[in-house]
Amino acid sequence: MWVMNEALNREVATAIQGSTETERIGQIISTIIARIGNPTVEIRDGSGVLASHTWPSSLSADDTGFRLPATTPSGTNTGIDPATVGLTATVRSASGIYVLSTSSVGDAQTDDVVIPEAFANGETVPFAVVGLIEPVSNLGAAPTPAPPPAPTPTLNTVDTIISDMTGNNDLTILGVVDNQGNPFRWQLNPTPAQIGHGARARGSAAPQWWLNSGDVPAEFKDDDLWNAFTQWFVLFEGQGNSSDNVRIEARNCYAYYLSKATGNWVKIDETAQATAYRVTKNALQWAGTLSSEDLVQVTDGPTSVRVRPSQAYITHGEWDPRDVPEDPIRASIAAFADDIDAIFVTLEARMVKHDSNISGSLASTAIWGLQSGADYWPELDTQIEVLGANAGVGLSRTKRILETWQPFNFCTIEGPRIDGTAIPTDLYITQQQLRDNPPPLDGS
Repeated sequence: MWVMNEALNREVATAIQGSTETERIGQIISTIIARIGNPTVEIRDGSGVLASHTWPSSLSADDTGFRLPATTPSGTNTGIDPATVGLTATVRSASGIYVLSTSSVGDAQTDDVVIPEAFANGETVPFAVVGLIEPVSNLGAAPTPAPPPAPTPTLNTVDTIISDMTGNNDLTILGVVDNQGNPFRWQLNPTPAQIGHGARARGSAAPQWWLNSGDVPAEFKDDDLWNAFTQWFVLFEGQGNSSDNVRIEARNCYAYYLSKATGNWVKIDETAQATAYRVTKNALQWAGTLSSEDLVQVTDGPTSVRVRPSQAYITHGEWDPRDVPEDPIRASIAAFADDIDAIFVTLEARMVKHDSNISGSLASTAIWGLQSGADYWPELDTQIEVLGANAGVGLSRTKRILETWQPFNFCTIEGPRIDGTAIPTDLYITQQQLRDNPPPLDGS
């Protein structure tokens, strides 16, 4: 019968793909040897065993076939006529018997088998192998290959992206106000998510409030392309929070742009890491770094941030593509700033206990939300004190953080409030366009 071990059959099929008939025996045997290890190999004709050897001490294979010594336990390998008997190679091990066989050889098929006078000379003997069979024997069946590892489930979906950009905030954000002491528009339902610059990396596409601001120099308000980009997120305390035992973990920070030229989503920078720092609740201005206890970064794991209730600051996070701290935390987009048709950024977050020995669930006491967004910058090193203010590419709704990992997304699609002043269709793509051509959802 044909081989019953499907996984091994696939390995063998791959090994011999594109090979000539006379190349296959060595490749097939080598494939099996790699699977089962140290078997005994027998070469036989229709009447009995011609040679029996333990691999690999006296038997070897190369690209063209089997190499046997000049003598065997039963004498010299001579007098075999493949036109009448055919040949098989049997591989025995504790896990089973595997038989590699020539076709049923007759006069009409002599071209398929090389006459084995080479047995007597210790030369390479090619076989025209046309079948691989695996009989059940008293030595036991071949081992069942382990199933391939299940793919890591993708948490994100297109529906989640759309919900993050069109739904309401999950919580009432505490204590955050603008320069006039009023809540920001994105704190209020409905439609808290907003599009600022959107897909237009130019100062001229910014919201009107930014264009009217005297704090922003005129040189940044023209139609020149901006050349730098960063992904960010903000952690907000929600009304009703009472837990002082919370850390928020963030991972898999990825950002993409949709190319006008190709229609493909392209990753902006290779990073999955995040960092964080303090900003004021009044106008969200820089307020300093976090302590080594409050901010823990590891190379191959999530960034962990301790958050506490009723603080005078909030925690602002960014992706962290830096190889060394001196590198810019922004990515250059100079090569494609005018090719951007849409922006998509995503990360995953969850909350865990700061002190795992304290009993009780966080679900009923910890109320924290995450807002996701992105910024363009004129240059990699442009400081906020020079720019005056950054209106941002846009931002998502504030979604509540749970004790399980979930994605948090920002994407320039239709549905959120539009603050940017460019032609709307230059700022975003439609939801249907997103569904028809979604970005990578797994960080690829």
